[in-house]
Order: sequence, then structure tokens, then C-alpha cells
Amino acid sequence: MKRYWIAVLLVLLAVGAVWYGIAYRLHHADQRDEIIAYYQGADEDPLKCMSSDVVTVLRCIQGWDDVRAERQHAAYELRVQQEMAEWAYAAVVVTALGIVFVALTLREARKTTEAAIKSEETMAKALAAELEPFLTLEFEEVSGLQFLNGRFVKKDGSEVKELWFRIRNSGRSPAVVKQICRRWSVISGSAPPAPVHIGPMLAGHSVADGVSFKQGSVPIGGGSESGRIRALIELLNNRPNVQDGRVYFQGFFVFEDLSTQRYASGFLLIFDDDRFHLAWPTSDHDRYNYHHRL
Repeated sequence: MKRYWIAVLLVLLAVGAVWYGIAYRLHHADQRDEIIAYYQGADEDPLKCMSSDVVTVLRCIQGWDDVRAERQHAAYELRVQQEMAEWAYAAVVVTALGIVFVALTLREARKTTEAAIKSEETMAKALAAELEPFLTLEFEEVSGLQFLNGRFVKKDGSEVKELWFRIRNSGRSPAVVKQICRRWSVISGSAPPAPVHIGPMLAGHSVADGVSFKQGSVPIGGGSESGRIRALIELLNNRPNVQDGRVYFQGFFVFEDLSTQRYASGFLLIFDDDRFHLAWPTSDHDRYNYHHRL
């Protein structure tokens, strides 16, 4: 849209310059025609000065010389006026083009400044994101782990009493985990389980609708990981068996940095091929795997 108005301005300037040039030419052409017509009607034929009276001849010739001098003077003044008008016309055109050039230069300078400001803001955000804590979850591997008849078992058929995971801080700043939410789900079909919503922090440990909320204080340094944390598979074992279901482990962490700024990181993992890996739903994935400030 801005380019459109700039083009319109340039076209208007060009039309104005052409109109001014045509008007200027017509005006001075009319002046020139008037002067020529006026002096053509003057008695400037030296043959008409022929007379037997010497005094009359001399006066006639003198008058003719005066007319010719006056005409030359008028032509000179006309030429000077035309040259002055041409310089004024050129000055108007150059000034108009200069104004347009300055306007375009200022516009580009503003765009460059805005781009530089946005670049600095992006760099500042990237640096802040790199420095702030970033938590992820990693399960401890169990060789030959399987899910059969609604329970986790080893390859030899022995039941697994518990699974463990650690919280890794991939950021540079330390973090203090204030709340851990865990939920197991067994879903038949390809649709993921419903997301777990972040609610008010409850003291201690509470379980509601198969969701575990544990409040505490777990410090994790930058680039370090926490100790072993129970995955609470008893939440899964107490549910009805689903033979052909997909096993999901989901939840979130609420944690603080050194400035007590709070964050939330959500996760959704699926059990497949004797291990857990990140699940990425085709829709609403930002409601499962996320990281943002609170």
C-alpha cells in the first residue's frame, strides 16, 4: 500500500511538471507573437525615408534606428525572462525529486531501524531462552520391558514393581521444581488422551481421577539432572486391563529459576518397542508438550 501511494505521488509530480512546462511555453509564445506583431506594424522600411528634404530623411532614419533598437531590447528582455523561467522550472523539478528522494531515504532508514530493533529483540529473547532453565523427562531403561494384560513385565514374565525417571535441566540456569504432575493412560485407537490442565498447587501429594499432583522442592542445576523419581505405575495397575491399548505417560512440571520466575513444562510420552519416547499428536500438540512462563 505504501508503494502504491509513492507511485501516485511520483505520477502527480510528473504530471504537474509537464503541465507547468506546457503552460510556460504557451505563455511566452504568446508574448513573443505579440511583440513580433507589434513591431512588424512599425514603420521600419528605410525606403520610406526617401525625400528631397535632408532633415526629413535624417529624422526618418533616426526614428527607424530607434524602433530597431527598441525591438532588440525587447527581444533581449524576453530571452532573459525565458531563461529565468527555465531555471525556475528546473529548480522546481529538482526540488520535487529531492523531496521524493529524501522521503524514500527516510522510509528505508526507518525500515532498517525497525529491522535492527526487531533483530535485537529476537537476539535478547533467544539469549534469555538459552539462559533460562528448560526441563525434560527421561525414563530409566529396563531391558525387555513389555506391557501385557494391563501391567508392565520383563521379558521373563516377572512383574515390574516400579518405573523410574529423571528430570534433566537442559538450560544454563538452575531450577527448583515445585510441582510434578503424573498420569498414566491406556488408550485404544490412535487418539491421544485428554491433556492435563495446570490447576492450583495443592500441598503435599494428592491423586484425583488417576492424576498425581506432588508438591515439593527439587533443585536441579543447569546442565544437570535430578535424582530418581517414581513414575507411580500403581496408578496404571489400578485401572481396568486394556489388552490392545497404547500406554501414555503424561503430565507437567512447575518450577522456578533463581529470580523466582515460574515456568511450566508439559510432556506426553508413549510406550513403544520396550521404551518410552516423545509423542507428538497431529493436533493440539502445544497442549501436551510445551514450555512457557507462568
